[in-house]
Amino acid sequence: MKRIFITVKSIPAGELLAVLGLLIIGVFLFCYQLPLVSAVYDEKTVSLIDAKYVVTNFRWDTLEASRYPPLLYYIFGWVYRAFPDGAFTQRLFWGRMTLLPFYILGAVSVYLVVRRFFGKGCALVSLVLFLYNPEILAHGRLLKQDYLQAITVFASAISYYLFLRQPTLRRLFLGGMILGIALLTKGSSLLLLPIYLVFTCLFIATKQMRYRSIPKVIGLFLVALVVLHAGYLFRETGHLPPTWQSQKFQIVASTPFTRQLLYLLPGAYLRGLDDAMQISESGWGSYLWGEKYFNGRWYYFPIVFMIKTPLSLLLLLIMATIAWFNKKISPPPLLMTMMVFLIASHFFYFMFFNRINHGLRYLLMVYPLIILFIAPLWKLKVVSPEKLFRVRLGITSLLIWYVWGTISIAPHYLAYANELIGGPKNLWKYVADSNIDWGQDEIFLAQYLQTHPNVRQKIDPTPGVGTFLVNVNNVNNFYYDEYRWLRQLKKDPVDNVGYSQLVFEVTDDDLRKINNQNPF
Repeated sequence: MKRIFITVKSIPAGELLAVLGLLIIGVFLFCYQLPLVSAVYDEKTVSLIDAKYVVTNFRWDTLEASRYPPLLYYIFGWVYRAFPDGAFTQRLFWGRMTLLPFYILGAVSVYLVVRRFFGKGCALVSLVLFLYNPEILAHGRLLKQDYLQAITVFASAISYYLFLRQPTLRRLFLGGMILGIALLTKGSSLLLLPIYLVFTCLFIATKQMRYRSIPKVIGLFLVALVVLHAGYLFRETGHLPPTWQSQKFQIVASTPFTRQLLYLLPGAYLRGLDDAMQISESGWGSYLWGEKYFNGRWYYFPIVFMIKTPLSLLLLLIMATIAWFNKKISPPPLLMTMMVFLIASHFFYFMFFNRINHGLRYLLMVYPLIILFIAPLWKLKVVSPEKLFRVRLGITSLLIWYVWGTISIAPHYLAYANELIGGPKNLWKYVADSNIDWGQDEIFLAQYLQTHPNVRQKIDPTPGVGTFLVNVNNVNNFYYDEYRWLRQLKKDPVDNVGYSQLVFEVTDDDLRKINNQNPF
């Protein structure tokens, strides 16, 4: 079997120039006005505070520090040593810039994998789809775990697939290390373990793998667990939380056999999983399409995915699905089956076993997998060169549309929405929180108020006449209900700041309508 790694010398000069050009533009979009993107809520209250605690004490015994695995904190925690007396904005900027190499690494990894399996044309398509994806750009430069999870889940899935195809010791250790790193990014990466077990059985059932390789599968999982424990410096090995918050963990811990299995995981890791499970069981405040709720909706993630994924990417996904169904593409055995199962299982879990509807970022890991699924369209099996030319012309047109959609919204990638709902200007009508308003536009807001003296920020929530700014979360009553009168007016904003801050004009007639309705 060919090696997945490709040397620079093996890539033709023209292709290498194309790759470098795409990467340079992608890096520019990553860095574009980054200092003006304010700290999002979690960066203010969790990420930077936890990172300082973890890298200073190498402990994970606070609620927030144990809620997430420590890998991200290790990556950007150096800012506290480089800038011991630095300002918050300085540490925030350089912490975010620490993630730039991982943005490039993710893009190059997808490119190399697709090139290995499907060739250079498909690889260039995948590079464009990854680099200019608005969700990847939005979360890839924030100090949150979602992007790291996305690229490590992709790398782990590919390395495990290659291991199943040829279970050598080298691939055992490589696959185990990458899986361990994926587990260190976010607790939900633990879903990979049962998924990998299912595919191990499938490879054995289809005779792609022999029964005698099962000890090597166990060895790969053991390597992953060692890497996971090493991430906690082995200080949390053999420790279980004294109490359990979630009902599911209470059941697991009360059964002797399953309780023993818990000792395989670090204590702090278990505390984070238990905390996340407890929140998922009890629910959290969410908003979708005019409805505020607390216990989750199964249709939340499919709807948000449909409106926040570029329409051109959705069309390519439909084309790819039809092509795979009609066997117009020849993938390596079981590769696409594994990718589709990974995508579907993550959607299924967050739709039916999770009551936290905070944002599409929870499913960010599906985008690299979807890109791998779509990229082979470039090598579609058709009856004539003329038809292949027309297919590639159509794909190129969709890619241009895709890139332009991302460039046109820069640097407000977080608020991206596709044409199905009329673009980002209408996104506020459907979602809140990290899908559009995560506090990222405070600096842009201050600049806007300086250049628009007739507009004032609405601090007092009581009804009033004038031209004022209200953020999307308040308009949608995401946290409080004081602004429900503004929703009752059913007026569109006359302007916006970064799509998360909305400018409304309220007249005397509007105020009379409010008084007649008596919303209070």
